[in-house]
Amino acid sequence: MGGHERKGVDVMQARNFARVFMTSNQEHVAHVNRHDRRHLVLRVSAKHASKNGRADPMWTLFHQQYPQELEAFMHILRTRDISGFRAGDIPSTDAKDKQKLESVVGPDRVLRDFLEAGRLPRCSHFDGHRWVVRVTALVEHFNRNNVRIGNKGPQPGRVFKVIASGPSRLSRLSVGGQPAEPCRVLDLPPLQDARGLFLVYLKVRHHDWNDSPDAEWTRE
Repeated sequence: MGGHERKGVDVMQARNFARVFMTSNQEHVAHVNRHDRRHLVLRVSAKHASKNGRADPMWTLFHQQYPQELEAFMHILRTRDISGFRAGDIPSTDAKDKQKLESVVGPDRVLRDFLEAGRLPRCSHFDGHRWVVRVTALVEHFNRNNVRIGNKGPQPGRVFKVIASGPSRLSRLSVGGQPAEPCRVLDLPPLQDARGLFLVYLKVRHHDWNDSPDAEWTRE
């Protein structure tokens, strides 16, 4: 149910059967969250786009054939067997994956940018299985780069929850070969594993991170 308000007429309640088609030249067109079940997103080829202000010849043929093709198309729609159609099976496309990545906000946006940069604080170290990162160093990183969620700095525990092996823990990291005072750390996987976990969380099949498949975290 939804409210419908015609100009100059009181609002009335009625079932909403609206079907919306959107076209755009923008990279980010609609907010598509990771659980989305409503959007089908397609990237249309520019092969037959106008060039130098002149329409592609294909469109002349299209307009000539349109009356006959429309009749044939409607016949197919009326006679096609759709008994096996399942409305809940939402098509997944590369274009929709891109919209999901462009739509992330809050901690997820901070994490996406962090994974794209692929850089950890200088004091981070790899123990052979995971990267151990000081929580305070992450806070300093966000402050130094003016990263904000609203008017506050991000909380590392919330940002990295998706990819960290668990909540922050106390650890004695060595400084100059000597153990330092206990501090809070997060355990993060290698970069490619972290990116994979993030894509699974977003229900995105693939994303080009613009670096080599074996790229690893670098330290600032």
